[in-house]
Amino acid sequence: MVSIALKLVADVIIALVAVWVVFSIFQAFVPSINGPGFCKFYLLVLNSPLPSFLKPNIQQCNLQPEMQKFALADSEQIKVTDDLETYIYKCWHDESNDGNSGISFPCYEIYFSNISAPVSEKDVTGLLSSKGLCSSLPNNFLDFERQNFNCGSLNKIYWNVDGGSLVGSDITVNIGYNAFTHRIEVSYVK
Repeated sequence: MVSIALKLVADVIIALVAVWVVFSIFQAFVPSINGPGFCKFYLLVLNSPLPSFLKPNIQQCNLQPEMQKFALADSEQIKVTDDLETYIYKCWHDESNDGNSGISFPCYEIYFSNISAPVSEKDVTGLLSSKGLCSSLPNNFLDFERQNFNCGSLNKIYWNVDGGSLVGSDITVNIGYNAFTHRIEVSYVK
């Protein structure tokens, strides 16, 4: 009876390792396969009774980011646009590993006491384009304006702002990464 139980445990461990090897091969050829399901399986393997040298380390599944909250004193359109572009790019490049993260998470909550002139997705995307960042963070479609924009071949920034522009006082902008759609989401709270 004990030998049957040990054989069953050994078979389960071998099966888990085999599945993990198949997933690792897929990961090598298709890096974006790291979705939420893959990370759940990764956590299952980490909690299994395998020796530590057999347990792999997937960086995209180890992310435990915390949302950073802060206030910025800038109120001029150019400075606000530059701040937003900087933090959108940081969320994409640094926090989500260029969109390869397997989990969704909020990156930044930025409070502006006053934005004197409207700041739109077109302004932020134009700044990305002028800095040559469209190959890293493409945004070829302006969500509110419903028009194409010459900045890469994909729409990786979702601009969820009522009226399409940020303007006024007491505005909090949320910037986060959505692993399901593999893009940055920008929204605001008045």
